This record gives sequence, C-alpha cells and structure tokens, in this order.
Amino acid sequence: MKRFYICIGLFVLIIALSFSSLFYIKSTVDEMSDMIADIKQSVKNSEYELTKSYVDDFSNLWHEREKLLVRIMRHSGIDSAENVVAHLPVLLEYEDYTMFMSTLSELEAIIT
Repeated sequence: MKRFYICIGLFVLIIALSFSSLFYIKSTVDEMSDMIADIKQSVKNSEYELTKSYVDDFSNLWHEREKLLVRIMRHSGIDSAENVVAHLPVLLEYEDYTMFMSTLSELEAIIT
C-alpha cells in the first residue's frame, strides 16, 4: 500500500508540473503577442523611437524567459524564434521597415 501512495504522489506531482509549465508558456506567449502588437502599431504610426524601445523590451523579455522555456519546450521552435529576435534590432537600425514587419510576422507565427 505504501508503494501505491508513492505512485499517486508522483503522479500528482507530474500533473502539477505539467499544468504549471502550460500556464507559464501560455502567459509568456500572451505577453509576447501583446508586445508584438504594440511594436506593429508603433511602426504603422511611424513612431520609430518608440518601436526601438519596444523591441529592446521584447528582446530583454525574450532572453529572460528563454532560460526556462528551453527546459520545458522543444529546442527547434526556440532556436527559430531566437534567430528572428536577433534580426529585429538590426533591421530596425537599418530602417528596413518592410522586412522588419515581415520578420515580426514570422516571429508571431513561431510563438503562437
């Protein structure tokens, strides 16, 4: 009977970790999607200094959250998103707004 209780305890622990991981991923995706929408809106309004600030905030959030996402998700999606996030500041610096918006849409497709 002792083994049964240990088994049930481990099962509950695994389920709890799974739900907390799903919640973390969903909240991260929602937050990043909102930030991407803000970035897109600032580009459409030609507020490029604000866009740069948003992109910096997004990059910082990405690097902060990536450390845990790597542990709970497959690496292929995270690697793809990392490459796209790295291109955003460069495209903004060179004022290639068409490619910037395209890359931003690609990032949105990857994270959702």
